[in-house]
Amino acid sequence: MRHLPQPPPVVELTRAQSSGWACCFCGRKLRRGAVSAGRAQGRAGAHDLSVEVYACPVCAGTVQPATD
Repeated sequence: MRHLPQPPPVVELTRAQSSGWACCFCGRKLRRGAVSAGRAQGRAGAHDLSVEVYACPVCAGTVQPATD
């Protein structure tokens, strides 16, 4: 497994990505093999909007992408 970069800020994520349903880097649906990518940071005034986000196995480097 490779070292993952810092996740994008919360404001740049889709609802699926910030909810943990899709990879925070590429947007693929997370079905199995998801890896924690850390916390996507975000603030709205005094409110902390940071959330835990996940990466798909391809972006996490745990599997090779399929080639057809």
